Amino acid sequence: MLLDIQALQSMSVLTVLTGILILYFLLSSAQRIYNIYFHPLSKFPGPWYRSAFHFPYHYEQIKGHAPHNYIKLHEKHGPVVRIGPDQLSFTCSQAYKDIYGFHSHRRQVPKDFKRFPNVPIDWPLFGSDDGEHSRLRRLVAHAFSETALREQEPLIQSHIHGLVQKIRSVIDVDPETHFDMSKYFDLLSFDIITDLTYGESFDGVRTGETNQLLKDLYQGSKLNPILLTSWDYAPLMWLLKFLFSLPKAKELQEGEEKGQKDRMNRRRAKGTDAKKDFMSYILVDEGKDNDSLTENEILGLARLFVGAGGEEPASMMSTILYYLLTNPSAHDRARKEIRDAFVSIEEINNVKLAQLPYLGAVISETFRIHHSGAQRFSRRTTRTEMIGGYEVPPNTSVDVNHHVIGRVSANYAEPTFFAPERWLSETLDQFKFDDKAALQPFATGPRACLGKNVAYLEIRTTLAYLLWTFDMELIGDSKDWIQGQKMKLIWHRPPMNVGFKVR
Repeated sequence: MLLDIQALQSMSVLTVLTGILILYFLLSSAQRIYNIYFHPLSKFPGPWYRSAFHFPYHYEQIKGHAPHNYIKLHEKHGPVVRIGPDQLSFTCSQAYKDIYGFHSHRRQVPKDFKRFPNVPIDWPLFGSDDGEHSRLRRLVAHAFSETALREQEPLIQSHIHGLVQKIRSVIDVDPETHFDMSKYFDLLSFDIITDLTYGESFDGVRTGETNQLLKDLYQGSKLNPILLTSWDYAPLMWLLKFLFSLPKAKELQEGEEKGQKDRMNRRRAKGTDAKKDFMSYILVDEGKDNDSLTENEILGLARLFVGAGGEEPASMMSTILYYLLTNPSAHDRARKEIRDAFVSIEEINNVKLAQLPYLGAVISETFRIHHSGAQRFSRRTTRTEMIGGYEVPPNTSVDVNHHVIGRVSANYAEPTFFAPERWLSETLDQFKFDDKAALQPFATGPRACLGKNVAYLEIRTTLAYLLWTFDMELIGDSKDWIQGQKMKLIWHRPPMNVGFKVR
């Protein structure tokens, strides 16, 4: 009798579990059918499995293949593609304006915090809502003004000069030595941005050593796709919250926060007149009134300046140098323009560099063909919106990917071909129908990048110093450097070995 009761109980548990699994399967299947055929986005083109499941989107983000896949999707399906159950990707210049631009008749399309988590303390400008973003931007804008840029130029030049001297000192001893310029551009860019932010440099170019902050950036970027995946898969979010609550994780975070506070306290102790950097403008207003930046906001902004202002210029300088060295005619023309414009390296300055048409065309073309910001900057509709000529329903994640929009043939003739000439006033006939408005390298609208002018100064001056001083060539398999790069918040770049000879 006892055995019969136990058997009955076992069968009851098994029956319940089986019923739960069947119910889950039926509900899940019903959701997939709804997503494909009856969802408000069902009218938009795209593969059926992307319409049905979130998994393909997250898988390609984790693998780092997303931008490459989106290019193929847009070439097949056109200027708007459904890349997930609630996600649309656009590749037309009008969509840039509709999603990110200024609008007098309506509010901005708000940030999609499901695709870009809201972290207002750590990343104030990125994670803030529109009102808070406007306040923060107003309070720091003077640190990025034209006046501030002129005052910061000597500091930036000194670091670039240090890179040139480093290369010269090494090849004077051994002319066959080559440099991993992907690494050295990282070191240079982080030396510059930490000096502008904290008033002290990591001295990476001088030592040739990668600092812990730079290592943490690359390691942390690999985690970012997993963090975003957790928004659609609750068990993963629970697991991550548990892992981040462990003593070791807390210890690492507290150590990073202490290091940053120590750096900021050292910068604060120097005062606002010691040197002209970002903080000489920002700290002078600290605590003036209730609207002033708080200490936590200043720390968060500093973290943002270093994170965004360190890697992206380095990525662009690496990519520009790669495309110049794999395109001899472009390399020769850019080098000649620089050397004709300046009698000595001491004459090189940002004002004159900004007037050099071919250098500007090279930079624009590199932003188009391999943009450093190839991650999604998503917004989420709260009502029906007209985007790129399409009626988009509420609660839809929308974006224009900087990298993808530059690589589709609907916008640019021969999109995989590196052709700076397409940006010159004497544009070749084959490029005259290119949609130039599709290039917005630092975004557009009220959230456009504040550091745009600093980045241009750094990129132009570094390229000019190198082209004026050296003849350069790629070494070995670095000729295929651009192939196979993975995007995980940032491009993960392999070594790029370059040989140098003093002109």
